[in-house]
Amino acid sequence: GVSSLMAKQLTQSVLEKRSNLSAADLTVDFSFFTAGSGGAGATLLVATFLILAEESLAIVDGRRRNIPAMRDYSNVDFGDVV
Repeated sequence: GVSSLMAKQLTQSVLEKRSNLSAADLTVDFSFFTAGSGGAGATLLVATFLILAEESLAIVDGRRRNIPAMRDYSNVDFGDVV
């Protein structure tokens, strides 16, 4: 989704500005708050994590590269107001 595209743009920008870093040096953490999604928040998150639970294929420099499924999860406390 949009959050993935934003993360991609951010990491590309950092790598362009910091020549001493490589993609392996970076991590991106996503935290989702789904209020206001018309009751579909849980469904959106389940679909996202189902996709992340499978190995995926990427083409890097014209070569096929298998990307492992996401393994590490964390819980985020958005506070009492939420």
